[in-house]
Amino acid sequence: YGVYFYNASIYGANIALKNDIKIGMKKYLFFEKLKLKPKTKKNIVIITDSESATNNVFYFKNDTLYKISLIGGVD
Repeated sequence: YGVYFYNASIYGANIALKNDIKIGMKKYLFFEKLKLKPKTKKNIVIITDSESATNNVFYFKNDTLYKISLIGGVD
């Protein structure tokens, strides 16, 4: 079971997303858990799912995740 967030801004480390993504983790670990290679050194990572029209935005400061924005699609 799990929880589906249609729209959410997450700032606390007590909520873990799929692959155990959570606030406070280091950027290198974020990419390791998602099995992705970083293509940029920017502090904002946007992951889009065109099928469900969702955007997940991950904000980093000093290589540490401090905010997650989940933006749900339209049915």
